[in-house]
Amino acid sequence: MATFSGSTLCKMPGINVNDRASTIAPTHMAAVYSSGPSGPELRRVIMYPVHQSILSLYCANLPVLPTLVPPPTTPEAPHEVPVMSIPLPNPESFPFLM
Repeated sequence: MATFSGSTLCKMPGINVNDRASTIAPTHMAAVYSSGPSGPELRRVIMYPVHQSILSLYCANLPVLPTLVPPPTTPEAPHEVPVMSIPLPNPESFPFLM
């Protein structure tokens, strides 16, 4: 999970994957925020690493996912993943749904 502050989201953030040998790396970052009206303050967005397989299997009503980026060729290189925006009535429930 990552929190974000600012007025725009990064389209392709680099993430660190600590153990690439025994871990399936995330394919996307889900930018989860409230679908309700926002006031004059900035909207709070929480980013979660997700995998396309899980989303495709269990979330049939999601829009088309952004195009995947090939994984890095060296362990030191950051793993860049596309961001997908997910507005929810209750964004705090997203970790329980995943």
